Amino acid sequence: SQVTTIARNWGQRYAALSINIGNRDTLSFVDEAIKKVAEVKLKENHTYRWGGQFNNLERAKKKLWIIIPLTLAIIFFILWRQFHSLLDAFTIFSAIPFASVGRILALWLRDIHLSLSAAVGFIALIGIALLNGIVLITVFRQLREHHPERSWDDIVKEGTVSRLRPVIMTALVAALGFIPMALNTGLGA
Repeated sequence: SQVTTIARNWGQRYAALSINIGNRDTLSFVDEAIKKVAEVKLKENHTYRWGGQFNNLERAKKKLWIIIPLTLAIIFFILWRQFHSLLDAFTIFSAIPFASVGRILALWLRDIHLSLSAAVGFIALIGIALLNGIVLITVFRQLREHHPERSWDDIVKEGTVSRLRPVIMTALVAALGFIPMALNTGLGA
């Protein structure tokens, strides 16, 4: 093939190749393309570089690997300081792995690969799980203060039943808000 335009970037000549991958996720396409391109023998002083959405995805992934754990640690610290109890903070955080099981199942059922939008959905899911945990721990503590003679089993049962509607409403609003993201998988979704 013949290059019709010679562009320059920082004094280096380059030719850009754009690919529309259609209904496929960027990461798996680039992983496969990297293997294929690695088999090609380049001429001396020739290089290639991946750009576009793949670069954005890689940058975002690196930032998320730092931001998410840091944010969770800060949230844990705030919960510990608010409730004055490591046990309550750990109890609230125990919802995250259970919520993650649902997230993984939903991605698998929809046959959606882990993408940036799926990661954003996961962050929102963590927020909803933590919020619901805070609601439940707060009501358990209030019931314990008003009825110190009652067993924890009774307190948990009553608190869970009394806060079932707010917890379901919070989770349902988030779930319904993410339906368009789950159903649309094309370009720009």
